[in-house]
Amino acid sequence: MTQRQKQAEAERKRRQDLERKRVTDQRSKKVQQNRSNQRWNDNRRHQEQRSRDRRD
Repeated sequence: MTQRQKQAEAERKRRQDLERKRVTDQRSKKVQQNRSNQRWNDNRRHQEQRSRDRRD
């Protein structure tokens, strides 16, 4: 393998790693978003329940 081929191979591997990292980051960001939305919804449900209890 020539020096140029080695460099090209290394560059390709680096790009793949970056892409994989980007996808993983996006996925974990989405999961985080879902979790916080879930928490927010739960909190709101509790609030509504409490205000209903107060009215009764």
